[in-house]
Amino acid sequence: MDELGDDGMSTDESHFDPDTHQVMYTVTKPEWRHPDLHNWLKVFDRLYDRMHINSWSLDKRGAHPHLRVGSRRVHQKSHAPTGLPINAYDPTWLDSREPLYLRYVLRPKTEEYNFSHSSDVFG
Repeated sequence: MDELGDDGMSTDESHFDPDTHQVMYTVTKPEWRHPDLHNWLKVFDRLYDRMHINSWSLDKRGAHPHLRVGSRRVHQKSHAPTGLPINAYDPTWLDSREPLYLRYVLRPKTEEYNFSHSSDVFG
């Protein structure tokens, strides 16, 4: 996750929901990111939300998690982090890049990463 850095994170676009009277944040996936990596990261978001909500009565520090809503929107102009495992990048996006960019700038690792979580994470 450290290798993703700031460029590897989704963007949030905020809007006011008149029904709930809350600000909601729509998650926008970077176009370069593989869906498996995107789903892998969403689990961490849910775990953080659950941990923060379950401990809110004991620890009052920090802001409450923002209400984040998934979407099918894709952020087209996001910069891809370099040197990630090859399966972190969307194959269609990779195919649309110049070979010199892939080889000398992006430099993806040839080994793949297992973007799955053990079943006890969901328990």
